[in-house]
Amino acid sequence: MVDDQWASGTIHVTPHVDISFPEMVHDIAKVLQEQGFTTVIYPPSKESDIPRLAATKGKVYLETPAGITRDSKTNQVEVQLKGGFPNSVQMDLASAFSSNPKRYTCDKVNREESIRAKSDEEFMKHCNAHIHELDSKILESVQENNSGLSPEQYAVKRLKDDWQKNLEMGTAGDKMPYVPDQFTGTSKEGARLERFLHQEVETMKRFGLLKENVHTGKLSVGKPIEQVANR
Repeated sequence: MVDDQWASGTIHVTPHVDISFPEMVHDIAKVLQEQGFTTVIYPPSKESDIPRLAATKGKVYLETPAGITRDSKTNQVEVQLKGGFPNSVQMDLASAFSSNPKRYTCDKVNREESIRAKSDEEFMKHCNAHIHELDSKILESVQENNSGLSPEQYAVKRLKDDWQKNLEMGTAGDKMPYVPDQFTGTSKEGARLERFLHQEVETMKRFGLLKENVHTGKLSVGKPIEQVANR
């Protein structure tokens, strides 16, 4: 029985025919659709001069990077699918691409770190279980942030830094507010947490925990940080 461990990482798809990168992206989207994925192909933009692919299936999320990617050893153009996935998905994709081995192969996978894939409902439940820690981190971020980031962005950065420090000490786990999920390593990393924290910022402004300068929009702490738990 296969250990269906989830991890963030990269699935490499290598072509064996002379084919343009946009055509490769469309081919791979078709294979993913046949495997039950919902796919979106984003046209070239100012952020990326090539089409980008995003694919979801349940809790699995995969996307292609903004630039053309190449094999690190052969320098051959390939499509990289980055995101969070279990062992079973990478095996299913390898099997799907092997049905036409003359066109593509998908036999290289880099698994970077274990993750806890969470649905939106599970993610909200996790955040609500850590609401006071998250509120405290927002207030700390408002007090010390001089980076130009929004309080929410800075708080996400601080929470991820806390996770990394605890990981190095061997104490990181689901009991921490920040937990790597299926979006780790992608353009959507931290986006759900940032949206949740933004809602908290608005709530904290209503409760007087944060004050907003009407002229500059800059936030400051309105009540002592210890009062967060008594909200």
